[in-house]
Amino acid sequence: ARKLSPPVLQLSWPDFGGALILAGGLALTIEITIRLAASSHFGGRTSAFDFGIKCSSGAADDCVERNAAFVPEFNSFGHCIQGCFSLLLFPSALLLGRPFKL
Repeated sequence: ARKLSPPVLQLSWPDFGGALILAGGLALTIEITIRLAASSHFGGRTSAFDFGIKCSSGAADDCVERNAAFVPEFNSFGHCIQGCFSLLLFPSALLLGRPFKL
């Protein structure tokens, strides 16, 4: 009987465009983590991804809009779909469409 060996997974560094996307994602993750950590200062709740009050300008009287993530509106769905499509920019996503060979 022929002995089957598990497939070898080769890891490689992404190309320049992929590295830029990863760097931007890392920077955004750090920024969002810091903002969520300070959400109680702005009247928000970390567990609900509520960042607190959002100001559109520097004026204090303009800070009335809530800044909650994942609310049922167009921008939330649009950003979710945009994030899903950005995964297709990586060459490893091409492997998902190929049949598995032993």
